[in-house]
Amino acid sequence: MQWFKDCWSAFNAKDWAKLGGCYSETVHAESVDSGMPQTIGRTDVIEKSAKPFAAQFPDVAGESQLLLLNGDHIASVWLLKGKNSGALMGPDGSSLPATNKSFGMLSAHVVDLSEDGRSIAMERFYSDSGTMLGQLGLSKAPHRAVLAKGAEAKLVIAKNSPTEKFNLDVAKNALEAFNKHDVNALVDMMTADVVFSDLGAPKDVVGKPAVKKSFEGMFKAFSDLKIEAKTVWAAGDYIVMEGSMSGTNDGNMPSMKLKKTGKTLQVRFLEIDEVKDGKLKNMWVFDNSMAFAAQLGLLPQPAKKSENKPAEKVKNDSAHKQPAKAAEPAKAAAEKPKAGHGAASDHSEHPSK
Repeated sequence: MQWFKDCWSAFNAKDWAKLGGCYSETVHAESVDSGMPQTIGRTDVIEKSAKPFAAQFPDVAGESQLLLLNGDHIASVWLLKGKNSGALMGPDGSSLPATNKSFGMLSAHVVDLSEDGRSIAMERFYSDSGTMLGQLGLSKAPHRAVLAKGAEAKLVIAKNSPTEKFNLDVAKNALEAFNKHDVNALVDMMTADVVFSDLGAPKDVVGKPAVKKSFEGMFKAFSDLKIEAKTVWAAGDYIVMEGSMSGTNDGNMPSMKLKKTGKTLQVRFLEIDEVKDGKLKNMWVFDNSMAFAAQLGLLPQPAKKSENKPAEKVKNDSAHKQPAKAAEPAKAAAEKPKAGHGAASDHSEHPSK
């Protein structure tokens, strides 16, 4: 775990040679549901991912919040922050001028280690694009405020204890209740002061009544909503789950002013839950709200080009005003409605909570 923290220190220091040594030659790395392609190989991770990101945010750095280890699996939460003083690059290759604004947000980093435990074989980042765009002033949608200071770092190493085995049963039961849409069973597994944090939502949902209402609203909007867990493991009082959520938006969600779209949804997520006295006390969900909105067709489309006009008509029009330019792809994406993951009152789509 110290080696892993040293790798992050290398990133913070922009020591690319040292950071490169943290990866296996054949590493597979991805920023989940970001629209960016998977990066394969140590060199490309540095040259096509780490360096370009740092070019946009030269002072970017991560502060450790939570480090969980179970065998060759590490799940970690970091306060990622920096100032955008370089051109912003979009997934389609478009760019926007630097905003010179700062961002600060919680992001998650999951890695699978190589057999010797001293290099990263698989890497997955979970971070919300909508939050970053909002903090940089590129989106008017509701979003979390810039987080300048995080919590004290915590490190937990799995011991294969009876408590961890019990917690895995809690996760299994919660997942089953979610897929049955049994809201009462779900909230019965939570503490009275439970806190549900979807990092793509502008604020947390606190307390069993609010969380129950959130689940109910989501199930009405997606009557066939379900979760498929790909991996589930425990470390101390924490449960880590990676998987996907899918469903059809066949109902309205009044709390978000969202009318049914009839479209299907499939997004990936990482969830970290803290269990206290056998019940779920804190649940953090890391996913990308822009993937949610894009799949439901809620992102604005680029402006259409005007129909051809006779030359004389075009000339006369230009004397009064300049023709409108088509919206830049990156700008259009930034101005999306914050659907699905934009309202705290309906963000219980991931259960195991």
